[in-house]
Amino acid sequence: MQWATVGLLASFGIGLYYLSAGNHALAFSFFIVGLFVPLMDPLGLYNLYLTSKKLFKESIVYYTISQITATVVMGCVLFFSGNLFLIFFTYALSWTVLRYIFLRITFSRFPPNTEDDPEVIQKGIHLSIVGVLTNVVSNIDSFLIFHFL
Repeated sequence: MQWATVGLLASFGIGLYYLSAGNHALAFSFFIVGLFVPLMDPLGLYNLYLTSKKLFKESIVYYTISQITATVVMGCVLFFSGNLFLIFFTYALSWTVLRYIFLRITFSRFPPNTEDDPEVIQKGIHLSIVGVLTNVVSNIDSFLIFHFL
């Protein structure tokens, strides 16, 4: 969760940029999503945990339930409200709550072992950096097209 604050800072930075550029709707959308990033992403680690334990059925079932529930909630907000900020807030809140629920279920049904591996932190940092670079490289074209068009 400590490393997820980088996402919060990046989202707030982008929000400040768009706020200074006069695009308030996009700026406040980044602010709303940025508030949930430190919780939403780390709570989704239950899926990696299940996959690493080769519990693919549970992983798919939990993800499917999350996807359907979040879609229904978003559909209701879209239909009844249409408010952009409420849509972003509902999206982030629903995914955060669902991931928290399934994280709790996962660790209660499949408790982790108690062995400590001293190299796990280094490997985790390395994989996180590689993951961030991969996401930036794969999505930079979309950001640039959106920005300049």
